Amino acid sequence: MTQTTGTTATTGVTSTTATTGTATTAATPSPTATITATSVITPVPSSVPTATAMITLAPGSADVLRTISTIKGLETLNNALIATDLVNELDVTTRTLTIFAPTNEAFAAMPAALRDNLLADPTALRNVLRYHVVVDRVTSADLVRLGRALTALGETVAITATATGHVKVNDATIIQADIPASNGLIHTIDRVLLPASVLTGTNALTGTATTTATNSISAPVTSGNAVTTTNTITSARVITVNTSNLTIAQVVSATPELRTLGVALQSAGITGTLQQAGPFTLFAPTNEAFASVPNLTNLLNTPTTLLNVVQYHIVADRVTAADLARLGVALSIQGQSITVTVAANGGEKVNNATIIQRDILASNGVIHVINGVLIPPSQ
Repeated sequence: MTQTTGTTATTGVTSTTATTGTATTAATPSPTATITATSVITPVPSSVPTATAMITLAPGSADVLRTISTIKGLETLNNALIATDLVNELDVTTRTLTIFAPTNEAFAAMPAALRDNLLADPTALRNVLRYHVVVDRVTSADLVRLGRALTALGETVAITATATGHVKVNDATIIQADIPASNGLIHTIDRVLLPASVLTGTNALTGTATTTATNSISAPVTSGNAVTTTNTITSARVITVNTSNLTIAQVVSATPELRTLGVALQSAGITGTLQQAGPFTLFAPTNEAFASVPNLTNLLNTPTTLLNVVQYHIVADRVTAADLARLGVALSIQGQSITVTVAANGGEKVNNATIIQRDILASNGVIHVINGVLIPPSQ
């Protein structure tokens, strides 16, 4: 959870293990020192935040978090990752990651008041750090091509290329791009990225993420059905972008009402699959549908369960709403069937979820927006 813009913090990069959930990286060693939140943003002096002197180990020989811990000039970031326990949350043994890594000088340049507020609110600091993580392997070239990336916080970052050939992430400039690790990439940047949920609103710096993924899937659900919600946007178009030249993954990334789905696809390692030629059909639950799932946070952070649920929303074929109504069933890539019925009003139901926007044609398949999250019968 590989997004993004036409992005899905996405990647355009195909992973051979995207639909398997198979980990290919070594576990991140547990930190040996206890670092308190009060020392996290105290910048560590570094005289060389430049591209030529940051790497101190063989590229690609360790996972992204261990690689960060060995790069001169990223000590403050490393301390912050440990102090907020993101080292454990990111769980590099099961995920491919791209990290925008602010240098020590980037942390030191933060406004003092903001730095003090972050120190006083570890949850807000954790969310700021999540805003620097993409659950996918996204090269600098991918970033420029896609134009944005969906972060682990659920908010996107804008990507632009300058006239001088530099790549900018929001207002930050990538100093050193595409530092390889065994499970992803690191891009060092010259500013700390601050999400909108931190910068705006009366609840700024409370640690409240803007993503709807605030709840997981431990509550009982009826096998083979869907956790549904009374959807208030059935008469509106959820997907409004021009989808003809976009992959399914890019359409999801470009649609605000599908932001939580984008996070789920990335966390499950499926984004790269939906960048491939396909064809695929995706049943796409809205943010509101995900918000109705009990304990959603546990779902998004339980790789095996999440992979099963996400795969249950994908069919390895281009299946229109008319096809679904005619066939009455569709086989998901998770291996179990989805039941399709036609309601009295002519609308199609997928298990217990209703299709609220049908037949969104992408370059590699079709998307049907639904008002419920489909739960596999074995889940």
